[in-house]
Amino acid sequence: HLNSGTVRITNNVAEFTDPTELWALGQVQAVTGLIFTHNTFVGAVSAIGMGTNTPSPGLMMVDNILDNGAYGLSCLLPGRTFSGCFPRATFTRNVIVGGSSHSAVYPRGNTYPPTVAAVGFRDVAGKDFRLSVSSPQRGTSAGGTDPGVNFSELFRAMGSTWPASWRPGEDVPIKPVR
Repeated sequence: HLNSGTVRITNNVAEFTDPTELWALGQVQAVTGLIFTHNTFVGAVSAIGMGTNTPSPGLMMVDNILDNGAYGLSCLLPGRTFSGCFPRATFTRNVIVGGSSHSAVYPRGNTYPPTVAAVGFRDVAGKDFRLSVSSPQRGTSAGGTDPGVNFSELFRAMGSTWPASWRPGEDVPIKPVR
């Protein structure tokens, strides 16, 4: 449950396999300036839930890969509109899996592959959520980068390098950068 001032959530990856996990990000209420960029969240019932109290103005949600789930970006405020929950939002260049049924609700400039497989990850079963060379999503983010998590940046932030011996599906061994 997020309820505070500016919150930045950038460069994360998560797969949700428990169908009782309702929100990937959690319920958002009265967060001014929520910044959500370059994240990959698949398998959740809903990416973000909007509570029933106060709107969250200034949402910046760009360059993410998110599973729309059954509810998408849910808005429980009266009227249940995207702009009512997230006034002055910047919401673009996101890849929203299964979100075509909500595409009229979301602002323009996003893509809606029908399934996780259609995103073009390297190996979903093996938990390798990097985009494959043939992915239609490659290079569609700002500056020609890929949407979703940037694994090189993630490992750099963790003080490590991309482990050459890593195999999809294995826990990632951390090798400190020297």
